[in-house]
Amino acid sequence: MKEIIEKWLEKRLPQGSGFSLRGIEFKKDHIVAHMDYHVMNDTGYYIGYVDFSIRIPYAHPEDFRLVIHGKRSHYLTKKYLLREFIEDTIALSLEED
Repeated sequence: MKEIIEKWLEKRLPQGSGFSLRGIEFKKDHIVAHMDYHVMNDTGYYIGYVDFSIRIPYAHPEDFRLVIHGKRSHYLTKKYLLREFIEDTIALSLEED
């Protein structure tokens, strides 16, 4: 069952356009997806990445929680107003077809 869920998440979670999936962990009552978002400045140069994970409850995947890791990631998220963008992108990717 874990393999099926893992493959489903690998297909659904955003990949490319700045997003990368680093790994998936299965916990007792939720899944943790470890991801990055690579940030560009106004001139199109990569200036760093936001390290984050998504905590996805088995019972209600739509109630996921975004957790930003590290000082630099928090700085970039705040400076470029990325939290809502990342949350919306993840929510859209997890929606049912």
